This record gives sequence, C-alpha cells and structure tokens, in this order.
Amino acid sequence: FIFSNILSVEMGEMDYGDDEQLYFGAEEAYPPRPGMEPELHLISVENTEEETFDRTEVEARFVARRIRRLLDQGFPVQGEDGQPRPVEPEDIVILMRSPRARLAAYTAALRRTFPAPAGRARRFSAPWRRR
Repeated sequence: FIFSNILSVEMGEMDYGDDEQLYFGAEEAYPPRPGMEPELHLISVENTEEETFDRTEVEARFVARRIRRLLDQGFPVQGEDGQPRPVEPEDIVILMRSPRARLAAYTAALRRTFPAPAGRARRFSAPWRRR
C-alpha cells in the first residue's frame, strides 16, 4: 500500500507496479512481536545555494548509521533455534536497485561507520546481481 502510493520514477527512480510489489506471506513463520515492527524511512534532500547534496551519499550514510544503531542496541532477531538473539553483522543485507551505481557511496559510508581493526582491512561483500 505505502510503496504503490509513493514510489514513482520521480520519487524512487522506478514505478511500483505488480512486478515490483512485495507480497505478504510467511505469517506462520514470523508471528508479530512487539518492538519488531517494519520501519519505513523517507530521506528528503534539497540542494541550497550554499550546499549541494549527493542523494546516494546521504542515503548511504543514513543506512550505515541505522545499521550501527541496530548492532549497538543488540536488536533482537530470530536465531536458528527460533529464540531471539542480538543481531550480528552477518544478519544484515542491503537490498537496492542499481547497486553498481551506488556501491562506491555505500562502501565508503560503511567503512567510515565500521572502521577496520588496526592492521586489518574491512571487507564488504560485493553485490549479488540477478541474471
């Protein structure tokens, strides 16, 4: 409902039709739990005379900071045993349209937010592409 009302080529770089729609399912596997409601964040950026913004960089910084907060708070996720456990970095995936165009901005934001330990390089997985 929300996406079909707000996503368009102008707003989200795509029209949200039947092919893009998310379909409800798996209700029995994931029963509703307080504090685990879905989130929707709209990021609005406007250039001014003094400053211009790169929308992708702003979005990437927001996503990196949100992931950092989830990890710092120990946000509960369902473990393999069905019991809640704190979220871990390997539980998180960033889904995006046109990842190649956004990869550099997201990688930079994630590197700034999650610095590597001294003497070690921080690696982030390359995007998976549907063929």
